[in-house]
Amino acid sequence: MTLRTWWINYSEKDGSINRRGDCIDVTLRRNTAYMEPPGFSITSVRCRNCGGSFDSVRQRTCPYCGTVYHMENEGFIIEKLELV
Repeated sequence: MTLRTWWINYSEKDGSINRRGDCIDVTLRRNTAYMEPPGFSITSVRCRNCGGSFDSVRQRTCPYCGTVYHMENEGFIIEKLELV
Protein backbone atom coordinates (compact mmCIF):
# COMPACT_ATOMS: atom_id res chain seq x y z
CA MET A 1 0.00 0.00 0.00
CA THR A 2 1.31 3.45 -0.87
CA LEU A 3 0.07 6.59 0.86
CA ARG A 4 0.79 10.14 -0.24
CA THR A 5 1.10 12.38 2.77
CA TRP A 6 2.25 15.90 3.57
CA TRP A 7 4.83 16.15 6.34
CA ILE A 8 5.33 19.52 7.98
CA ASN A 9 8.82 20.11 9.34
CA TYR A 10 9.69 22.86 11.81
CA SER A 11 13.17 24.09 12.60
CA GLU A 12 14.62 26.93 14.63
CA LYS A 13 17.44 29.21 13.53
CA ASP A 14 18.52 32.37 15.36
CA GLY A 15 15.28 32.46 17.37
CA SER A 16 13.07 32.22 14.28
CA ILE A 17 10.80 29.23 13.60
CA ASN A 18 10.91 27.97 10.03
CA ARG A 19 8.16 25.79 8.57
CA ARG A 20 8.65 23.58 5.54
CA GLY A 21 6.34 21.00 4.04
CA ASP A 22 7.31 17.92 2.09
CA CYS A 23 5.05 15.70 0.00
CA ILE A 24 6.11 12.10 0.64
CA ASP A 25 4.97 8.77 -0.73
CA VAL A 26 5.11 6.09 1.97
CA THR A 27 5.02 2.45 0.86
CA LEU A 28 3.88 0.02 3.55
CA ARG A 29 3.41 -3.72 3.61
CA ARG A 30 1.45 -5.86 6.01
CA ASN A 31 3.24 -7.94 8.61
CA THR A 32 1.30 -11.18 8.11
CA ALA A 33 2.64 -12.58 11.39
CA TYR A 34 0.51 -10.05 13.28
CA MET A 35 -3.30 -10.04 13.39
CA GLU A 36 -4.76 -6.52 13.45
CA PRO A 37 -7.59 -5.75 15.86
CA PRO A 38 -10.93 -4.92 14.21
CA GLY A 39 -11.17 -1.31 13.07
CA PHE A 40 -7.39 -0.73 12.90
CA SER A 41 -6.24 2.19 10.74
CA ILE A 42 -2.61 3.12 10.09
CA THR A 43 -3.59 6.80 10.29
CA SER A 44 -5.37 6.42 13.62
CA VAL A 45 -3.48 4.12 15.97
CA ARG A 46 -4.03 3.77 19.69
CA CYS A 47 -1.11 4.28 22.09
CA ARG A 48 -0.47 1.16 24.18
CA ASN A 49 0.56 3.32 27.13
CA CYS A 50 -2.11 6.03 27.44
CA GLY A 51 -4.76 5.05 24.86
CA GLY A 52 -4.41 8.28 22.88
CA SER A 53 -5.13 8.17 19.15
CA PHE A 54 -2.69 9.60 16.59
CA ASP A 55 -1.51 9.29 12.98
CA SER A 56 1.43 6.85 12.97
CA VAL A 57 2.36 7.75 9.39
CA ARG A 58 3.19 11.30 10.51
CA GLN A 59 4.31 10.71 14.10
CA ARG A 60 6.61 8.15 15.66
CA THR A 61 5.81 9.06 19.25
CA CYS A 62 2.49 9.50 21.00
CA PRO A 63 1.82 13.27 21.22
CA TYR A 64 0.09 12.78 24.59
CA CYS A 65 2.58 10.72 26.61
CA GLY A 66 5.70 10.48 24.41
CA THR A 67 5.67 6.69 24.07
CA VAL A 68 7.57 5.59 20.96
CA TYR A 69 5.35 3.76 18.47
CA HIS A 70 6.95 0.99 16.42
CA MET A 71 4.83 0.41 13.34
CA GLU A 72 6.69 -2.83 12.52
CA ASN A 73 5.49 -4.34 15.81
CA GLU A 74 1.87 -3.61 14.96
CA GLY A 75 1.30 -5.04 11.51
CA PHE A 76 2.78 -2.63 8.98
CA ILE A 77 6.37 -2.31 7.84
CA ILE A 78 7.66 0.78 6.02
CA GLU A 79 9.26 -0.39 2.80
CA LYS A 80 10.03 2.94 1.18
CA LEU A 81 9.81 6.70 1.78
CA GLU A 82 10.07 8.83 -1.32
CA LEU A 83 10.13 12.61 -1.50
CA VAL A 84 7.76 13.75 -4.27
